[in-house]
Amino acid sequence: MFSKNFTGGGSPPPVWLGPKAALGMPTPQQTDQAPDLVLAAKPGYQFAGVDDGGAAVVDATPGISSGGHGYLNSDPEACAMFLAWGYGIRPGARVGQVDMTDLAPTIAALLGLRMDGVAGRALRTILK
Repeated sequence: MFSKNFTGGGSPPPVWLGPKAALGMPTPQQTDQAPDLVLAAKPGYQFAGVDDGGAAVVDATPGISSGGHGYLNSDPEACAMFLAWGYGIRPGARVGQVDMTDLAPTIAALLGLRMDGVAGRALRTILK
């Protein structure tokens, strides 16, 4: 499936095949839950959304591409949007980049609860 996408024109493949340890992942010697292979699309590429016999890795041209999978969570261009609206949310409040670990403490704060000893923090700047 992937071999035809790693050849052609002598250019480097559009997929990163790097050591799992560089990503902070355990090795198979450490756990039987470790992945055998890690694939990540290089900038400008994404994994195709269908297995139709065509290319498995395709161009991710803005305006043409509809989004895709295959990015490392450390990729700064792969951030999701955060939007909060409704009871307890301050209208017009803005925050910068939000870490996913902040969502549960923020929801807990909206419910009048506390979450102690967790990695995230409540986004108090958006709360009334």
